Amino acid sequence: MAQFPTSEVDIITLANKIVTGMDENKDLFAESPVTSDDIYDSAHEFLKAKGADEAGRDLWNRLHRERQEAIESLAEKMKTLLAYAEKAMDFDEEKLQRIGWSGGE
Repeated sequence: MAQFPTSEVDIITLANKIVTGMDENKDLFAESPVTSDDIYDSAHEFLKAKGADEAGRDLWNRLHRERQEAIESLAEKMKTLLAYAEKAMDFDEEKLQRIGWSGGE
């Protein structure tokens, strides 16, 4: 006896074969509780959902990358400013605390 597939690709492949087979042999499957249109529609819904999922992942990856780049840019600018401030203020804690920077934080 055949085994039901477990991978998405194999399930969709079988769905396509079922739809084709049922459409070509309507007389054999006239009493089927599930029609070829049911199988086709469900496969189509899956493929739409899969496409949306992949698009969502691509968007998430792009946004996450942009977020990382933004925080890295911010951190670099802050480090540049703080290095300047430490030297310009001659490491004076009181003056550095005015911009939220001190050795204790």
